[in-house]
Amino acid sequence: MKFGLFSESGHRGNPSATTTYREDVWEITIADELGFQEAWVAERGSRTRGQAPDIVSAANLLIIDAAARTKQIRLGTGIKPLPYHHPFTIATEANVCDNLTGGRYMLGYGGTHGLYGDHHDQLGLEGPSQRPMVYESIDYIMKCFTSDEPFDFDGQFW
Repeated sequence: MKFGLFSESGHRGNPSATTTYREDVWEITIADELGFQEAWVAERGSRTRGQAPDIVSAANLLIIDAAARTKQIRLGTGIKPLPYHHPFTIATEANVCDNLTGGRYMLGYGGTHGLYGDHHDQLGLEGPSQRPMVYESIDYIMKCFTSDEPFDFDGQFW
């Protein structure tokens, strides 16, 4: 049997993000020592109305901290919300994270969810445009990963 860990900050009830982030990294470190195969870190777009003060809005930063303290556990974003980030930035950050973790990085990406819509407004996103934006972002990211030469990308959003 294989074991993994899913970390979703913002549900601990800590008044400080620092405390929660340290607890998350500590749990990942213990999971690594226990032989867990992977850990996924949830990412939220931003702290908005009604959300806890300790959500992770930059999962890659927490992942890199955890990677420096662990030896074998694979670390991934669960998920990186594509409409909130330029696809080129996602691809380049994933590349850096993969190198810094010695190949233990896993890029999990997807769309946004409707539970916390305030940051959609902050970024000027409309609900109906997000699904096509996600598909286009995936195409762009995959082109970044597979292209041997510089390329132009002329999409609807990017």
